[in-house]
Amino acid sequence: MSITRSLTLAAALAAAAQSALAFGEEGHSIVAEIAQRRLDPAAQVAVRDLIGGSLSSVASWADDVKGARPETARWHFVDIPLSRSLYDESKDCALDPRQGDCVVKELARLEIQLRCAGTVEERRDALRFAVHLVGDIHQPLHTVEELTGGNGLPVSGTIHGSACSKDGCNVKDYSGNLHAFWDTGLIRISYYDWGAYVQALEDGVLRSSDVIATAAQTDPRDWAVQTHGVAQQVWNNRIIPSNGVLGDDYYKMAMPLLDRQLAVAGLRLARFLNRAYSSGTCESTIAPRANLGELKADLAHYYSDPVQNGKSQYQVDQESVIADATAYMNARLPMLAPSVKPAIVLDIDETSLDNYEQMKINDFGYIRLGPCNLQPGHSCATDGDDGWTALERGKPIRATLGLFLAALDKHVAVFFVTGRSDVGSARSHTESNLRKAGYHDWADLRLRPTGAAAGANVAEYKAAERAKIEASGYTILMNIGDQRSDLAGGHGEKLFKMPNPFYYLP
Repeated sequence: MSITRSLTLAAALAAAAQSALAFGEEGHSIVAEIAQRRLDPAAQVAVRDLIGGSLSSVASWADDVKGARPETARWHFVDIPLSRSLYDESKDCALDPRQGDCVVKELARLEIQLRCAGTVEERRDALRFAVHLVGDIHQPLHTVEELTGGNGLPVSGTIHGSACSKDGCNVKDYSGNLHAFWDTGLIRISYYDWGAYVQALEDGVLRSSDVIATAAQTDPRDWAVQTHGVAQQVWNNRIIPSNGVLGDDYYKMAMPLLDRQLAVAGLRLARFLNRAYSSGTCESTIAPRANLGELKADLAHYYSDPVQNGKSQYQVDQESVIADATAYMNARLPMLAPSVKPAIVLDIDETSLDNYEQMKINDFGYIRLGPCNLQPGHSCATDGDDGWTALERGKPIRATLGLFLAALDKHVAVFFVTGRSDVGSARSHTESNLRKAGYHDWADLRLRPTGAAAGANVAEYKAAERAKIEASGYTILMNIGDQRSDLAGGHGEKLFKMPNPFYYLP
């Protein structure tokens, strides 16, 4: 099923601009083929029974029916402003009665409809939509609100791509818009045959442990946030000049990101279909269960039980976030002027240090007062200077420690900004615990002061501390924490949220 016709990039962009709502046929076929090779037996049977052929044969069907089914129009994207890094369902996925809501919600519905829709035709449609929309949510410009996802941003230039035909490998002149460039332009610059692109991904990025770990995320909300992070990298005024002229530097930056997005999309599509067709119920596997006892058992399973190469799902999810953060740091550093002082900000608990031992002994409850006695029936929360902190038993989160050490090697300053209260011996115990865990030579450790100086909540305090870091001359490349309050309030180029289903801090 290779493409055998030769297209100039100008024609490719013109064709893409007409639809401008999805990866082109090549991109969707690539995602579908990667997934096809990884389907479990139950999913293979479902695909055979419903469409009778390959996933790539229906990969662009959802675009073909948009005219006849206008209520599906908004299922192809989610509108998140470039200035915001987190997904807000009420703002980004509001329902339009005529055109639907957004890709995030539709994928959550499809996960049930794939196996539980009432008729064969409805289940067939669910499969065809799923194949397409998983690809859409991984196209970076499908997660951007501004200028209709970049359709209104003209770009032009000359790129020395690698696509070759019987006529040779030629310089590509183009004129179009940024959305169309990511839909089809990049792919057609690089590969004459989308099947060759699939093989290149199989031989390269699909073998990466980072890509495999990233693809393990199962929630479409996380997919949208991860893709939006890529969009923030590929669409900013440091990379795209005001005249919209792109060249080889942009191409060299963009292609590794495109490779990764297509690979992750294919892996996630396979997981999405395998999970849906292996389930024997019509309950979503994405939504959490509400029974408290079951939730506690789920937390223990999430933290401890191996799911991939001896690692728990918690570890896999942590590694996925840190892999994206590391990629962002490595991509940004070469772009900085020599005068810039780069920095990253890390939270401590459940971001840099693991406190599961305390949470488990307390049966996942917060016990405000009590001695720190690690025996069943005893609490280990707060006792004077904080009994748990005084024990210095927090274990390193290995993925974060790896990022920390890599940052030091690249002369990036690391600041710890924690919600731990700066009372008594908490600072000395925290510093000692960090050193025992392998952290060293950080730029500063900032604990939350007591009293009015702490601010109304954790979010305000942490945002103020990041502002002080910037005021001292640093550029904060990224801010990493496990709570939304760790990330709120700005003062940092990029936000990365670590998984934490155990507790919530406003």
